[in-house]
Formats: sequence, structure tokens, C-alpha cells
Amino acid sequence: MLVIGDSITAGYGVEGESEQCGYSIESSNAQKTYAAITANNLNASLHTLAWSGIGVWRSYGEQKPVNPTITVRQQRALADDPNSKWNSALYQPNAILINIGTNDFWEFKKPNIVAEQYKKHLQKLINTLRQDYPTQPYYLIVSPMLGGEKRDSQKQILASFTNSNIAVLDLGKIEPEDGLGCHYPPNLTTQHRLATKLTTRLKADLNW
Repeated sequence: MLVIGDSITAGYGVEGESEQCGYSIESSNAQKTYAAITANNLNASLHTLAWSGIGVWRSYGEQKPVNPTITVRQQRALADDPNSKWNSALYQPNAILINIGTNDFWEFKKPNIVAEQYKKHLQKLINTLRQDYPTQPYYLIVSPMLGGEKRDSQKQILASFTNSNIAVLDLGKIEPEDGLGCHYPPNLTTQHRLATKLTTRLKADLNW
């Protein structure tokens, strides 16, 4: 499995007691995310490319793109080194999962522009990945951190990409009664709930 994402996939704050805690190594754990739990459930290898706060068009806090996007970083062997190049032949996944969009939608004052740019740059990411992984199935995951109009907009955009080997997965969203991890990403409870649904779907689709 190749899973591309942001703080949700990186496990930022996943072991925190509430949204009130700040970032720490102790509260963050990529092995406790929906991606890692699912891989363990299916006895599958996992390659995670995740960067907290990142987007496919813009990162958290940016009105317009400033920092390198996930499309740029995922092509590197070292995410901060523009001269490094990842050799995709070293790892050929059987499925690619993309969970990107939370930070692109961080503010929504101009919904049409956000939607247009998100869709445009998500297409660019998929096209880039297709060069390395042309035949594998792709899964586009609805952000569990988005709600309301933002969530509706992302779901509509993701649905526009569906075809014979691109599917959209809505694994649910953060529920108030489940609590939050540090700085609001999903905690252990939510990550396990997402993993349960993802495991069921991949097991059925891929016969794992």
C-alpha cells in the first residue's frame, strides 16, 4: 500500500489527550493511524508519504501556495531536498490511497476558487502518480476533518475523478463524542474507526 496524506496520515497528535495539547514527538505516532492499522489488519506492506499541514494546492494557513505541495514532495527521496529523486521502482504498491484536502480547504471564503484549484492540483497529483503507477487501483479518501459545505465540496470534486480504477472512500468524520488528538487531528478512537471501514473495503476489493 502507498498512502499519501497530511497530519491525519502522519499521526500528528494521535495519542494526545485532547485538542488542547500542542505538538510533541510523544503524542504523534504514524503506527497508530488508519493507514498503519489497516496495513497490519491485512498483513500488507505500507509506504506512507505524509506531511502535516500540507495540501495538494496550498498548505494550512496559506491564502495562496507558498511551500512545496505534496505533489512536489512525493517525488523526492528526501522531502526537503529538491535535488533528491525517489526511484519509484524500489516500491511498487498494489493500491494507492490519497487522503489530501483538509489543508486546501482550511479557509473557504471563496468556495469556487478553492474548489477549482483543489480539483486542478489533485488532477496534477494523480497524473504524476500515474507515470509511476499506471495500472494500480486508486482510492481518494474524504477528509474526516472536514464538515458542512467544505466536506460537500470535497466529496463532489473527488466523485468527479471516479472511473474503473479510481474510487472514492468516505470513511466517516470525527465525531464529537470520540474526542480529538492534539491540535484537532483524529485521535486513536477515530483512527481505529476509519481503519475498520478501510480494512473491510480493501479486503473486499483486492481479495487480501
